[in-house]
Amino acid sequence: MKIKDKGIQTIAGVIIAIIVIGAAAGGYIALSGNGNEEGTSGDEEGSGDEESGESGSGIASASSIEFKIDLETPETGKSTTRYRARNLDTTPDFRIDTTMSGQEFSYILNGSEEKGWVYSNGKWTEFTEMPGFDWDTYWNQYHSSYEEYSNELAEGWTGGEYEWSSGGYSYKLYDIELNPSLSDSIFQPN
Repeated sequence: MKIKDKGIQTIAGVIIAIIVIGAAAGGYIALSGNGNEEGTSGDEEGSGDEESGESGSGIASASSIEFKIDLETPETGKSTTRYRARNLDTTPDFRIDTTMSGQEFSYILNGSEEKGWVYSNGKWTEFTEMPGFDWDTYWNQYHSSYEEYSNELAEGWTGGEYEWSSGGYSYKLYDIELNPSLSDSIFQPN
């Protein structure tokens, strides 16, 4: 019984963390307008991303992307998330790895199959097996967060890091790579 309680506590903790991150992204969306007023790129010369040779506008034509984001909120402090996405020109797949308050959790969202998994307690569990997890909720949350981050980059990023603030939240995108080669295993629970 105690092991089951620990699993439920971990699931509850993950759900709370997801809600907070989603609220932070939603707060940004609601408060930022287009976000250009406060965003700064790490490359003032505007030479674009050295890896791919593309500027922020190249994001719209990317078929895959990888980046990290540090998000600081008054509610939860700092979190770091690594986004990896592929098939952006069709139905995307996402791999999201987050560290917040010393806890690590991961999500895989397979857009074409409409399946999702969460990594917790050392194992992957499909959303259908977890109370409170459903495909539409997590797809809408993470897909819209990705779209907002990529729109922010498309409007103001010229290479390097990109930072902005909105509504008391601070954002820093970095290690941005357009069209990376992402292995199939990244998007499969192993």
